[in-house]
Amino acid sequence: MNDANWISSSLEDLEAILEVADDFYLMTRAAINKEKSKLLTNTTTSTDPIPICFEPTVIPIPPSFEAVRFLGVMINIHLNHSLIKKELHAHIRKFINITKSKPITDKQFCYITNHILFPQLLYKMRTTPLSQSACVRLNQSIRSLFKHKCRFPKTAPNDVFHLKMFYNLNDLWTEQIGEIFTTLLNQFNTPSALLFRVSAIRLFQLQRTELAPTSPLVCWNPLQHFRHYRYNNIAAHLFLLKQADIRVSFRCNSYLSNQIIGGHKALKDLLPLSFL
Repeated sequence: MNDANWISSSLEDLEAILEVADDFYLMTRAAINKEKSKLLTNTTTSTDPIPICFEPTVIPIPPSFEAVRFLGVMINIHLNHSLIKKELHAHIRKFINITKSKPITDKQFCYITNHILFPQLLYKMRTTPLSQSACVRLNQSIRSLFKHKCRFPKTAPNDVFHLKMFYNLNDLWTEQIGEIFTTLLNQFNTPSALLFRVSAIRLFQLQRTELAPTSPLVCWNPLQHFRHYRYNNIAAHLFLLKQADIRVSFRCNSYLSNQIIGGHKALKDLLPLSFL
């Protein structure tokens, strides 16, 4: 059995989870190599092994502070976005090295890029939304390769390659915005009561932090730059939708709207910028 993740807020809770998991493994006769377990934690900076009770033995596991790969996605405990960007750059570079010498037509290149490369990149970006400038830098090398293979001059307008009436080459920024919109819709229309409750709590925490009179799903004017919100997925997603300057509206019930009753002006409109 591979790729099992257990997330907990304390060592005691983790051991309780592992005890239940071990009962399941015994019942299903699943073979588990417990010695290969890795521990990601942000509660200590020491590299000394941490003894964890994984029935019926106690296994000393050294804490890991580096990024680890889980189901093809790099996860790091400190949410370092630069690691994800480096991986995306490496993936694009590998794609370029494979395709630059292949005798393929312009239409074949567009098809491979749109249906193979971009879905792979979006999968790796699923837990790390990127700013528009970062997406533009990633997309630039792909477009440069296309111009080179098709013998277009470097000064050729980019719109020629992205418009539907021409090559319809996808753009990473546009594709990410579409993924973000779909993710938010699914997140707040999920049949899972737990996921919906956790998402609503995070949404209302953002509303309270931003001193907004209504839920950010209804209307939101961010007070900070993207770097301030990048570690909060809901805030980062809503910020990027706002940055994309597209008309997006969510039909929210009274619970998700969370309208603050009383008064005619929001607190953030009354307080000076130095207090926000």
